[in-house]
Amino acid sequence: MTMTMLQEKAARAAAGPPILDMRALEKHFGRAQALAPVTLNIGAGEFVSLIGPSGCGKSTLLKLVARLLEPSGGGITWWDGDFAQVGQPGRRLAFGWRQATFAPDQTTMVEVRFEAVGEETRVTVEHTGWDRVPPVHVARHALPDPVFSRHLADWWRALLASLGERL
Repeated sequence: MTMTMLQEKAARAAAGPPILDMRALEKHFGRAQALAPVTLNIGAGEFVSLIGPSGCGKSTLLKLVARLLEPSGGGITWWDGDFAQVGQPGRRLAFGWRQATFAPDQTTMVEVRFEAVGEETRVTVEHTGWDRVPPVHVARHALPDPVFSRHLADWWRALLASLGERL
């Protein structure tokens, strides 16, 4: 190990348990391997990018992390094993969304916030940056702004409802 690797390891240990811990996480659909085993730890405040060609497993990995798919092997833990803490008030997840066909300035950001409302937890999703993506772009389905905004809101509502059923 180099000194930099040792320093990074020491800093990570001092920061506490990882927010997200994947160990040999993999996914198969029938006999087809959609995601080769991935081992990755993400700590509080770390920024991670998934970059690769179409079909390499980026979306599959994100669906596994969001528990939209069950892994074929390996394991994943959130907040030191307590997935229920993902939706706890005060937690916040943020990620960028970028398609390969986007120009360099066409990146969208997604922020998911959890807040207590009585006995329930309110989930708020803010998906910004679409104003930099032209309406004619395939990612916007050639929809005018008001129609696209409704389409995007409906998509997020359906996704959150699906997650709610799984928790």
